[in-house]
Amino acid sequence: MLNHTRAEELVVRHLADPDAEVRRNLAWALLNYGTSVGVRPLEAQLSQEKDPMVRQEITRALAMIKARAALPPSPPARKS
Repeated sequence: MLNHTRAEELVVRHLADPDAEVRRNLAWALLNYGTSVGVRPLEAQLSQEKDPMVRQEITRALAMIKARAALPPSPPARKS
């Protein structure tokens, strides 16, 4: 079984897959990991990406990842 970090590393490694649909899904996957590990690889892929749908998904993923990173941590839940 893959741990979260290992799975994220595999996603990053395959961002340049020849299939545009794979690249688009990998950008979405990095968005959903909720960490900033994918920011640099996504930026690098965006700089060379030709497919408009993949560019759109990468741009969306980058915006969401960066927005999450800018938020202050949530306060602990109150026990009732």
